[in-house]
Amino acid sequence: MVKNENPTSANRVVQIFKRQGSNFNELITIRNLSSGVPEKNIFVPKVVAGNFNGNSIPDVLTADQEGDIMLFESGELAWMRRSPVPNTFFLGKGKFTNSQNEHDDFCVGGYLYNPDNSSLNLAYFEFFHFLTPIHKRIKKSDM
Repeated sequence: MVKNENPTSANRVVQIFKRQGSNFNELITIRNLSSGVPEKNIFVPKVVAGNFNGNSIPDVLTADQEGDIMLFESGELAWMRRSPVPNTFFLGKGKFTNSQNEHDDFCVGGYLYNPDNSSLNLAYFEFFHFLTPIHKRIKKSDM
């Protein structure tokens, strides 16, 4: 769940819950500790869970309004990259290559909006495939 940290705060946090019987108990709270403009270090309202690095520990993919793409494992930041565009609201997972591995690939996208000149508007998407110890961008020839 992505929510405001408290009723009087604009800071968003990602909370992960674990089901125990008929109850859901908070397991981890993730805060955005990336550098940059604090007003833009706000998590986007979407997270994607998956196995992005093949180690069978669930990962959480999220981003912020500044364009920071973040991958968390067990509540700890495991990988981060800055997108060339802000507003990385588009997050997805899937199998984007023809590899037979057991992990998920992921896609992130954002947009740059210019209200004064629509010809300068830009949407930008990147696809990532795990390659120890970092992720690599997928080339069209890999698809």
